[in-house]
Order: sequence, then C-alpha cells, then structure tokens
Amino acid sequence: MLRGLFSSAIAITTTMALVGCAGLGGSSTGGGGDDDNGSGSGSGSGSDQGSGSGSGSGDEWQQRLDQRQYNYPAALRTASLRLTGDLPTVAQVEQLAGATDMKAAYEALITGMLTDARFTRQMLGFWRDTFKMGGAADLDGAPAFATQLTVGNLSSDQLFIATTGTCPTVSGTTITAGNCATARRLPPVVSRIPA
Repeated sequence: MLRGLFSSAIAITTTMALVGCAGLGGSSTGGGGDDDNGSGSGSGSGSDQGSGSGSGSGDEWQQRLDQRQYNYPAALRTASLRLTGDLPTVAQVEQLAGATDMKAAYEALITGMLTDARFTRQMLGFWRDTFKMGGAADLDGAPAFATQLTVGNLSSDQLFIATTGTCPTVSGTTITAGNCATARRLPPVVSRIPA
C-alpha cells in the first residue's frame, strides 16, 4: 500500500518529465536541461469530456492531454535518481532505447528499481525526512518501520494500528523485524484547573 502511494507520487513527478502538452510550453522530446521544470498541471479523471462551451468540440484540456509526447529517457533518469539515488546504468538506458515498446520497457525498469536494494536506503531517507527524525538508533524506530512497510508493500494503516514488530532495524539495505524494548506511552493528562 505504501509502495503504491510512493509509486504514485513518483509517477506524478515523473510524468512531469514525460509529458509536454502541445501549446502548454512545447513538447518534451529528449533535449537536455532540467526535467523538473516546475510547471504544474491539474488533475482529473477525464470523465467530464464534452463539458464546457457546448460547441460540441469536446474538452480542450483532454485534447491537449491526448496530444502529449513522452520522453522515457528523461523519465528513467528522474525515476532512477528518486528510487535508487543513482543515475540509470548504461545497460538500462540501452534496454530502453532498444525496446520496441518503450512504455513496457520503462515499466519493467521501474519495477526492477522497486525491488533494488538501494530502494530501501532511499525509503529510509525519505521517511527520516518526512518524520523529521532518525539518524540514531533510538530515533530510527518510526522511519525504519515506515520503510519496512513501504519496501514490503504493506498497508500504511499499520503505522497507526500495529502493536508488534514496530521497531525494526535497518542495516545497510537489510531490514530486520523487531519489537520495541519498552513501550513508550505518554503520561496521562491531568487536569490542572484551579479550584
């Protein structure tokens, strides 16, 4: 579940490298430069086709989305940096360049990155940044547990409801399940209203 959420976030940011809508800043055809140009785009399901001015021409934005061009090499670079922390290998670039179906090849490479050991390292860093904690053994409990859930493709609900196995340790790219030595509970709230 978390991997799905994280993959969705990666897919959204990677789409910025993939998509160049005609008439909205040109098309992305593989030139150099920064692939995160900061130009945002709205989101929608596309189910509101035909709504608008009533001229019968269809949804203008859907037409522009249908005209987009994909830049898979740039997307591979962005995804590799975010998922593994490294640039794609020459073999990965050549695999993508030589593929007859670039979309399927790209998806296979992304799946491979999600099973790469470096993905664990990246997720631990992501969760440390998200929780604003970690770096020391006594502070790595929550980021390590979230990393375990993400890498294992488990439900994010476990962050809130799990009662055991919530203190794994991460050594390099290996996650070892574990329980917390002592349960840390907040002290009861005592009302201090003067009488």
